[in-house]
Amino acid sequence: LKEKVDSVIAEQEMIGEGQDGYVVIAKSEVQEGFSEVCYKFAKRSKFNPRSKNSLSEEVKIHDDFYELNNELGDSCIGIPSLLYSAKLDRIEVIAMERLPAKSMKDISDGDGVVPDWIDVDIFCRDLKKLIDKMHSKGLYHRDLHLGNIMVSQYSEPPEDGKSGYMIDFGLSAYVDEG
Repeated sequence: LKEKVDSVIAEQEMIGEGQDGYVVIAKSEVQEGFSEVCYKFAKRSKFNPRSKNSLSEEVKIHDDFYELNNELGDSCIGIPSLLYSAKLDRIEVIAMERLPAKSMKDISDGDGVVPDWIDVDIFCRDLKKLIDKMHSKGLYHRDLHLGNIMVSQYSEPPEDGKSGYMIDFGLSAYVDEG
């Protein structure tokens, strides 16, 4: 695993960055212009800003979001699949499904489009169902904004029916009632 992580670091191409981490692809994994895997590396910090989860805590909560979303069944909103996570020396990394999507922020900035096949009303309804489901279980994203909602960039509807995704669970938490 260390060799794999070292390889990714050596040939990384940045595709996203946040306050607590950055997301890359490995250039050698790009086939036909796309890589199916992306890697989130934790930024090193001496403090935990805004109740930020460690990467291992983020993995657990990400998995909980994934499982609860699956309970919704026929939702057009997805959660990216986790492949593995590792802590090697001072490096923390999550490997996950790379989404064929752009954030709503990117789209509003002119990088990407909302494909014609997406029904925005259904998209919003299913996003609300997902949020309501999480909240009913005491699970809160706590950082939901245009950069953390992704929209499919496929020109035709994909077989899995996913037109969008919720991402980045670094600030998510279980919150007790009251």
